[in-house]
Amino acid sequence: MIKETTDDMLNEIARNIGCVAGAITPHDTVPGHDAAGGTVASLTEAVMGNTAGLMAIAQAIETLAEAVREHSA
Repeated sequence: MIKETTDDMLNEIARNIGCVAGAITPHDTVPGHDAAGGTVASLTEAVMGNTAGLMAIAQAIETLAEAVREHSA
C-alpha cells in the first residue's frame, strides 16, 4: 500500500514538472515573432525580448539626454 501511494505521488510530481516545462517551452505551439522581428518560442525568449526592448528605450533616453546637454552648453 505504501509503495502504491509513493508511486502515485512520484507520478503526480513528474506530471506537474512536465506541466511547468510545457508552460516555459511549449511543444505544441508555433513560434511567434516579436516587434523587433525576432522569433519567440518560449517564455524565456519572450522575457529576453522585453529586456532588449527596455535596453533600446534606455539608449534612446541617453541619446536625448546627450542632445539636451549639448543644446544647453
